Amino acid sequence: MTCHRQHRRAELIDVLERDWDRVRSVAGGLGLDPDDGSLAREAVRRGISMERAGAPPERVDDRLAGAERSDALRRVFAWKAASVAVNRFDYVTNRDRFARTGQVEQQRYERKVELDRDVVPDLKLEAKALREEVGRLEDEARRSGVDPASVEPAIDWSRTIAVDAYQRPEYETNESRRAKAVEFFRRLGP
Repeated sequence: MTCHRQHRRAELIDVLERDWDRVRSVAGGLGLDPDDGSLAREAVRRGISMERAGAPPERVDDRLAGAERSDALRRVFAWKAASVAVNRFDYVTNRDRFARTGQVEQQRYERKVELDRDVVPDLKLEAKALREEVGRLEDEARRSGVDPASVEPAIDWSRTIAVDAYQRPEYETNESRRAKAVEFFRRLGP
């Protein structure tokens, strides 16, 4: 990635070399010398002017008079071209970060799937067994004449995970799927 750097007062403005070459190609038509900084100053001035004017409407009214419609269309085109350049610059200068972010997101997803498959079922089965044990102990307390609601700490069942009907999910492997497919086609016969 190559960038053209232009100083503007105390700021440094980076522009992709490819985009700067496009801007330079119109310098003569604007009566500007691309090498003396006047082109960069004019580009910055126009950009600031566009930003201050705000985003143009998404659609230009067909009923506008010719010159007014042309001006509005030029403004829309300039705004969209600037948006494309900004997005391209953002992508080019941040693509490594975007790639790393994608990798991290993939790793997190894989870790979540792994936890959902290997850890969560055991925890839910343990919670189910504990709930059953609490239920058994409450029944025993009632038979002994003790009100389970008077035992501290109280359990707020509405805030616990409902696992009473939980069954461990059966995860299929690629091999088990293949075996089922082969068995299915064997039953169909020739």
